[in-house]
Amino acid sequence: MKSNWFKHPLGLSDDKRLAQLIQEEGVKGYGTYLYLVEKLSLQEDLHLSFQQLSLFERKGFHRRYMELIVRKYTDLFIIEGEEFHSAIDFGSSCTRSAQSLRTSYAEPKQNMPKRDNNLNDNDVSTSSRTHVREEKKREEKNHLQKEDAGVEATNKRFMELLRGLSLQSSWGELACMKSGYPALLKEHFNEAVQLFGKHVLLYGNQHQIRDVSDAQKYFVNFVASGSRTSKELHAQLQELEQKRQQAADNLYRYEQRIDGKRCYMGCPLPDNAPPRPSPRAIWNNLEAYWYEPAG
Repeated sequence: MKSNWFKHPLGLSDDKRLAQLIQEEGVKGYGTYLYLVEKLSLQEDLHLSFQQLSLFERKGFHRRYMELIVRKYTDLFIIEGEEFHSAIDFGSSCTRSAQSLRTSYAEPKQNMPKRDNNLNDNDVSTSSRTHVREEKKREEKNHLQKEDAGVEATNKRFMELLRGLSLQSSWGELACMKSGYPALLKEHFNEAVQLFGKHVLLYGNQHQIRDVSDAQKYFVNFVASGSRTSKELHAQLQELEQKRQQAADNLYRYEQRIDGKRCYMGCPLPDNAPPRPSPRAIWNNLEAYWYEPAG
């Protein structure tokens, strides 16, 4: 009979694959990894589907983050379609007995199908297993439907709260100052809020944000100078600013700047003039538009 425990190698956290996980995700990532291995160990075939992750959600273990760990660290998990299993072999003793596993999912005895005297023992065993599997699938489907509906409602409420994160407030000014790159954050504040929202959803922390005040506090911590998230946001905003500058330079490529004023061929342009559309275009001062001479 198989045991209800699995072998945990000494020095597992020093394995280079685990070392990378711990370096990037810390104790939360390591704990999530061991939690997933534990759940895999309970499966008769040592496999789990991504849909089943919803069944194992609890405080500190969110479906999105568990799936992130599985998909990101391909040295630790092997993905086969919609299922995955551990890339590290913890030994054959890592699973419970098949009988123990079936018992945990089986319904009360009175709900089990009655024995048909015309069936032999193999037929009865197969029929019982089929019944248990069908009931398990129905339970998982109902649970997932309820879970998806709850997640959708939580996400919708969170996205509405994000609209309350406005730069035009004393709070917005404070957030920019705490970032260490206030000018850049002000210029791309809306984009920063969107990136913040994606971060919260990725780590499954949206349910912790109950009102605008919670969202504001979380955002200030997200952009606070010196934090990992702030450094990552800074790099993303710098990339956005570079693209904006390149687009602006490209838009006014047929003009020049003299003492900060827009010009072309030595002629000054009004500040509200549209960009010069081509190297041959001439500005009509009287009617305020660009035209190209014929020929």
